[in-house]
Amino acid sequence: EVVVDIDWTSSWYGEPLALPGGGQLSLSDPGARLATPLSVRLRRGGERIKPAGDSHTRELRDLFQQGLVPPWQRAACPLLYAGDELVAVADRWVSARGAAIFQQAGARPQWWPAR
Repeated sequence: EVVVDIDWTSSWYGEPLALPGGGQLSLSDPGARLATPLSVRLRRGGERIKPAGDSHTRELRDLFQQGLVPPWQRAACPLLYAGDELVAVADRWVSARGAAIFQQAGARPQWWPAR
């Protein structure tokens, strides 16, 4: 199992970003950049997001189970924050605010987990 530093954080404008434990985060358009950087963090437990178009806020634990994200990938999954608000869980779930941020950039996040 990959051991990652849960206190790791990085400011991200959309450039290719190497993640702890391997893996990479980037934007679907390599030339695109975010107008305002997002903060990239790792899961600490208890995080929640309201996916765009969903009427309910969901716990990541439930989303990971429903989305069949393998347990060994969950700890290294990049969480994208605008301030204190979780706006995207890698490229899997995006909030309405996150969708607006990525629409403005003209690109979506892409996550390549460590193999």
